Amino acid sequence: MDFQGRTTRREIASLSVGVYFIGTFWGIYKHFTPPDVVAYIMEFTRVLLFIPWLSMAVRRLHDGGNSGLWILFYRFQLLMCMY
Repeated sequence: MDFQGRTTRREIASLSVGVYFIGTFWGIYKHFTPPDVVAYIMEFTRVLLFIPWLSMAVRRLHDGGNSGLWILFYRFQLLMCMY
């Protein structure tokens, strides 16, 4: 993935809509297959889609004049909210 350059709102929206439809598909599909199979596929998909999301998030932070390391703070907050 490219961490240089710019990211438009349209790219962010396209990724978000794509992730929504993929999640909806797997949510429906899991009712027709064994749960273990779908769980592995969903985790693989989640990890696979994390990389483009991370790239876009860092580029978006750079567009606003911020460091890409702010994404670590965002992730840390999510972890703290879970506990």
